Amino acid sequence: MEYRLNLENITKTFPGVVAVNKANIKIKKGEVHALVGENGSGKSTLCMTLSGVYRPDDGNIYIDGERKNFSDPRNAQENGISMMYQESNLVPELTVAENIFLGQGEFISNSSTTIKKSKEILNKLNFEIDVLLKAKNLSGAQMQMVEIAKAMNKKAKIMIMDEPTAALSSKESKNLHSVIRDIAKTGVSVIYISHALDEALEIAENITVLRDGSITACKQSKDLNKNQLVQLMVGREINDKNALSHERFNNEEVLKVENISLNQVLKNINFSLYKGEILGFAGLVGSGRSELANVIYGLEKTKSGNIYVNGKKTKINSPHKAIKNGIAYLSENRKEDGLFLQLDILVNLTISTLAKICNFIGIVNIKNQINISNDLIKKFEIVIPNIKSKIQTLSGGNQQKALIARIVNINPNIIIFDEPTKGVDVGSIESIHNIIRELVKQGKSIIVISSYLPEILSISSRVIVMKNGSIVENVSTKDTSQEKIMASALN
Repeated sequence: MEYRLNLENITKTFPGVVAVNKANIKIKKGEVHALVGENGSGKSTLCMTLSGVYRPDDGNIYIDGERKNFSDPRNAQENGISMMYQESNLVPELTVAENIFLGQGEFISNSSTTIKKSKEILNKLNFEIDVLLKAKNLSGAQMQMVEIAKAMNKKAKIMIMDEPTAALSSKESKNLHSVIRDIAKTGVSVIYISHALDEALEIAENITVLRDGSITACKQSKDLNKNQLVQLMVGREINDKNALSHERFNNEEVLKVENISLNQVLKNINFSLYKGEILGFAGLVGSGRSELANVIYGLEKTKSGNIYVNGKKTKINSPHKAIKNGIAYLSENRKEDGLFLQLDILVNLTISTLAKICNFIGIVNIKNQINISNDLIKKFEIVIPNIKSKIQTLSGGNQQKALIARIVNINPNIIIFDEPTKGVDVGSIESIHNIIRELVKQGKSIIVISSYLPEILSISSRVIVMKNGSIVENVSTKDTSQEKIMASALN
C-alpha cells in the first residue's frame, strides 16, 4: 500500500535533549490519525519537523511515496502540509477575514471575495464570528476558531491540528469533528494532536502514543480504551477521583456578586461563593463566563451592580484593587496574559511578590528570590531544565503550574481559574486538580471556569451554568450531569 505520509526514523535533538527518537508513522490517504502523549513527549516537535519549522537530524519524510526535505514552513505548505498550531498565530491588527486568507494568492485586504469566502468557511464550521472584527478583539476561544478556519482554507494533502478543541465547547467540538470527517472523505489526511483522550478515541482511526520522544504504541482506536491510553502515555495509572465532598465546607460567604450587568454581555448576575468551596462555571463560548471573571478581577468596569468581599461592599476597578482584596485570577490565555515568555523561570515565579524581596531602594535579594523559587518548584512539582531557563522552554503543563505557583505565592483568599487545564496533558491535569483541592483544604475559595464538563463535575461542589450573559442554572454537582448541564446551556 502506498501511504499518504510515511515517516521513517525521524529524529530531532536539541542541546541535551532528544525531543524525537527514531519515530516511524504511516498514515493512509483520508485517514484521521491521533497523536497523544504528555506535554514534552515530542508530539509538537514531531509535527513541527513534518511542517518545516525544524529540519530532522535523521530520518526521511515521504508524501505519496516521494521523499521530501522541507527547507521551511512555506516549502512544506507548497507540498500540501497545513499545520494549525496550539497557540494563536493571528495578526492582531488584521480582521478575521484577512487572517483567514493571509499568505494566500487570493489575499486582498477585506475584499468582497475574502469576506464572502470567510463567512462560508465559518458557517460550515458553525462558528459565529464577525469576519470584520480585528483579531485583537477576539476571545481565546474565538481565536482558536479562526485558526481552525485558516487551516481549513488551505488546500492541503495533510492537515495537522494541534489541540483544535482546547478552547471550544462540547457543541463546537462536535461540529468540528463532523467537518474533519467530511474533509477526510475528500482524501485529506488529518493528524489530530489532543490531550482529550475521549476525543482521540472517538474521531481517529489509528492512534500513535509518544512518551519521552519515543513511540510507545501505534494501534487502531477500536482496540484501545482511555485507561490503556493513559498507561501507554505516562507509564502509570492516573487516579483523578474527587477527593472532596460535594458539599461546601461551611456557610461563610466570601464573595457575593449582586445584579452585575455589563453592556449586553452580562445581564443581572447574582451568585455567592463560600469559604472552602470550588464553584464551577459552565456554558458555551460567548456565554459570559470569562467576562464575569474580568469584572470580578477589575479588568472590566461595570456601572451597575455590586461586589461584596467578606460581607463588605467593595469597588474593584483594577486588578491591583482585586489583589488587595484577596482575589487572584488565572487567565485562559497563559502566554498572552500570564507569562513573561522571554524572561527566565526565576523572574516569572517571583515577579508578583518582588516588593517582599527588595530592599528599600528596590534592589532584589537574589538569594531570597532563588529560595522562594526553589520552594515553589518543589511544592508544585514543576519540571525545569534550569531556574535561569526561559519559561517558554517549559512544557504547557509546567508553564501552567508555574503560573499557578506565582498566583498562590501572593496568598489570595479567592482564586478564579479560567480553563486551568487548557492544553495540558493528562498527568499535569491530575496534578493541577490536586493543587486546587489542596488550596480549598487550606480554606481558599475557588471559581473554576471550564469548557470540559468532566472537569467541572470532578472538582466542583456546585455548578453555575451561563447562557447569553445570564445564569440559567445554579445546582449542586451531585444533582446534575453532563447531559443536564448541556441542556441548560443550549435550551
